[in-house]
Amino acid sequence: GLFCPDTLISLKALPELSGITADNHGNIVIGAGVTLSNLAKNPIVSEKIPVLKKSLLSVASKHIRNMATIGGNICLDTRCWYYNQSKLWRDAREVCHKTGGSVCHAIKGSDRCHAINSSDTAPVLAALNASVRVVKKGGERFIFVKDFYNNNGFQHTVLDPEEIITSIAVPIGEEPTNAVFIKSSSRKGLDFSIGSVAAVCRVGAPNRATRSIPGNARSKISPRTCSVKPSAAWSGCAS
Repeated sequence: GLFCPDTLISLKALPELSGITADNHGNIVIGAGVTLSNLAKNPIVSEKIPVLKKSLLSVASKHIRNMATIGGNICLDTRCWYYNQSKLWRDAREVCHKTGGSVCHAIKGSDRCHAINSSDTAPVLAALNASVRVVKKGGERFIFVKDFYNNNGFQHTVLDPEEIITSIAVPIGEEPTNAVFIKSSSRKGLDFSIGSVAAVCRVGAPNRATRSIPGNARSKISPRTCSVKPSAAWSGCAS
């Protein structure tokens, strides 16, 4: 296995992590412990941010979505063809950056890990300008999803070891005139994406697009979501 912890602590019973509410700032606030299935069925999400619903329903299978949480999908560990293998297979190679070594098998000579971000909801949340509330003992901070990821597959989020995500705030005050989420994968279900893209176009507001491209021979590999500046033709869709 990839992880063999001595102890696992479940947070799913905490009511503070399981709510879906609207705040006074035009946001829908989603508890990090809300399952992907329950979030996809929420009427506010279905009506106001259907692009998020589409990304939620693209994750794995219904059985997994019934257990998986939105906080977990945002923090989903990065993946690598060389790392996500059996221990016997990994032991046959030199220890890589992600397992505490100093080499990258995917990109020879690299000084960092290039394991990829496979979260299906991250590009959509970044395009929607969503933010996460991060809490630790004695403090909290709010981070935009677009700033939540590092460009390093070994430590791909900005979370400190003692921090957890407690909620996600998604702006719904301005309804998008157009929004899209596209996921490319080898199979329709139960598969991680080859590449995904999300874009939101609002009337009278900055247009935003993000992409999460695991990469192949022709595309860049990235542990984080990448913002894409809209072209002149695309930015005119709201005019």
